[in-house]
Amino acid sequence: MLRAGKGNQDVKAQGAALGLAALVRSSPYSIRSWLPDLLMDIAVFETDTNLGVRQTIKKAFADFWRTHLGTNECSPILNLTFSRRYVAFI
Repeated sequence: MLRAGKGNQDVKAQGAALGLAALVRSSPYSIRSWLPDLLMDIAVFETDTNLGVRQTIKKAFADFWRTHLGTNECSPILNLTFSRRYVAFI
């Protein structure tokens, strides 16, 4: 059983990051209606103080770009959902 404290919070945060990353990876080569919002929500965790969370989210974005960039589905959604500045950041 986990005890309350900083370590427990880190474990929960890592678990949440792994779950969200799994959602990003769940539809390679297609973009579900909820995916752009999810990407926007998890992007803030790329600078998280928890190294495990930060690495998990960065890997999820790397996998997303590897499987989606250049697909016909990706370009219109990126243009509508993300600003050009944000896309350059990612």
